[in-house]
Amino acid sequence: MRTHQMSALLCIQSYAGARDRVHWLWPGLQASGLDILGTCPANSVHDWPIGCKFQPLIGEEDGWLTKKFLERWIQLWEHLISEPKYLEYDSFLVTPFDVLFLKPAPPHPGGLVTHLAGFKLNQGETANTFYHPPWWADRVSAKIIAEHGRNLIRAQQWELNAPDVFLGRIIEETKLAWSDANVFSVNSGMMNDCLPSAIAAAEAGCWFIHGIANQDQMIKLVSVSNGGNVKT
Repeated sequence: MRTHQMSALLCIQSYAGARDRVHWLWPGLQASGLDILGTCPANSVHDWPIGCKFQPLIGEEDGWLTKKFLERWIQLWEHLISEPKYLEYDSFLVTPFDVLFLKPAPPHPGGLVTHLAGFKLNQGETANTFYHPPWWADRVSAKIIAEHGRNLIRAQQWELNAPDVFLGRIIEETKLAWSDANVFSVNSGMMNDCLPSAIAAAEAGCWFIHGIANQDQMIKLVSVSNGGNVKT
């Protein structure tokens, strides 16, 4: 059931290999209080739990940080701003599958809500910054991401095939207004080492954690969250 955030849509990008993680994380996704769109690539599909409102197949799967990986991310934004069935939503919270909401998403302030995760990697990219999930954009910002992202792809500007770096390039070149979210985010392979910091963030009241790799991590984070409402 949706709560106060009546016009936001939570958009989860997954693939067949993430099926089990999506299912045990499902209570932590529903805790967002938002309607949920679950998308898989057409060649790597899994079932979604009851309560997943939309289940479009978008793009193709061919591994991590590939051109098709980034293409699929842009195709999702294009899908969201072009399909009439999403007109009731005025913002879209796009994220990979490995996330946990410790409490309902706060009201959207407008523009883009995201998390500044770091600065230039010096691996051949142009972007000077990169932004981890959530990637939560109002309709105006979503259109900018979709259109400028498509232009970059046409120009073969792939930014390491990484959505977080690619978004940095878009923000810098379009001057897209953004605000930093009260969240904790790392790559899931780093969560074991970063778990004490994630626990501290949960205790301090953050509403979203990205990088959940296993159920033990989820249970620990939910148990210490300040006012959390996830049922495990």
